[in-house]
Amino acid sequence: MSQLLLATGLALGALAIAAVLQRRKPAAPMQGSFVAPTQLDRQDFAYPEAPWLIAEFMADTCLVCDEVWQQVDAIDQGGVAIEKLELNEAKLLHDRYRIDGVPTTVLADSNGVVRASWVGPIRPGELADTVRTLVAS
Repeated sequence: MSQLLLATGLALGALAIAAVLQRRKPAAPMQGSFVAPTQLDRQDFAYPEAPWLIAEFMADTCLVCDEVWQQVDAIDQGGVAIEKLELNEAKLLHDRYRIDGVPTTVLADSNGVVRASWVGPIRPGELADTVRTLVAS
């Protein structure tokens, strides 16, 4: 009987130690978020001479991409070239700029410096406001 009590006590102690050690285990690393490129080679795009470029990296199967494209396509600002880069048609550019989440929308100046970017949906009016502000500066 005392051996049974001793075995039970040891088992409960081992469970308590295991629970404490489990709590002390470091949390799993956070997954990185999708990022947009910070620099573009303007020669990779259809209108390298345009003062500004809006490039939307997207995929045909992405519903959010269509919503963002409607906002991009509605930009009517002089000096701003717009380019739609569908994954299957522009895979080399998706790979070159390490696009791993769509839609990724970038606004780049004449030197290819990305001055604004969005990964995922864009709030209504935000893109147009950003374009107006940056182009005017």
